[in-house]
Amino acid sequence: DIHTKIQLVREREVQQIPYPRMFGHRRNQGQNLGLILLASQVMQIGLENIPPVTLAILAINVGVFYDLLDIAQPLSHVCLQPAAILAGYGLERLVLSAFYHASDMHLYYNMSSWLWKGRQLEHMLGTVEMGVMVAVLTVLTSVLMVALAVGADLVWGYHGLLGECAVGFSGVLFALKVVLQRLSQDTGHVNIMGAFTVPVKYAFWAELVLIQMLVPNASFSGHLCGILAGIIYCFVRTQPFVVAAVNAVSNSFNR
Repeated sequence: DIHTKIQLVREREVQQIPYPRMFGHRRNQGQNLGLILLASQVMQIGLENIPPVTLAILAINVGVFYDLLDIAQPLSHVCLQPAAILAGYGLERLVLSAFYHASDMHLYYNMSSWLWKGRQLEHMLGTVEMGVMVAVLTVLTSVLMVALAVGADLVWGYHGLLGECAVGFSGVLFALKVVLQRLSQDTGHVNIMGAFTVPVKYAFWAELVLIQMLVPNASFSGHLCGILAGIIYCFVRTQPFVVAAVNAVSNSFNR
């Protein structure tokens, strides 16, 4: 049961045995193709055309991966593993896990997507709301992953999600897909990776399934919870008291 799973995590921590389903502890040396591709994309866009929050999140992710920031840790210490969090091994995983990546190409694909979404959303929302939104979605996605793992264990007796160890920004990116679609109010159709065409409002659901088919090791629960986090955020964001609070904060920064 869930209590046994948590106890096993406690024992692994004490014995310093790596957690299951781990991507690895540190990146291998010489992984630079992703950085080269990402740098090329940034140069094409131009630093002056990347707004502050979008640029800051990009810099943090790159800095963490290449050990440029003083927060570098093995992936096993920061990954989003529900059993480890429930066992008391680091609430910081709820945030840190999103900013660690398993490889340079993992980093590139996520940051390439982030640059596209982040620039659009920050121009729509402004820097203040963009920063708040990313922080909220990061934590909310992680909390939903833990809740989903517990629910799967208690309701269906499925323990696998408790032991998953996920890293990367893709959960937040799925949340941003939802927010971007809701804000743009696009009613057209979009081609999903050249495979098929769906209405824009269903695109993130189609991508959820297709990515899992193409990349079986991807965190399905992380992507699903990102979508749910985006839906929740969009609902809460439209509530009158939230709108008033956001406007008040934004006006105070613009004075």
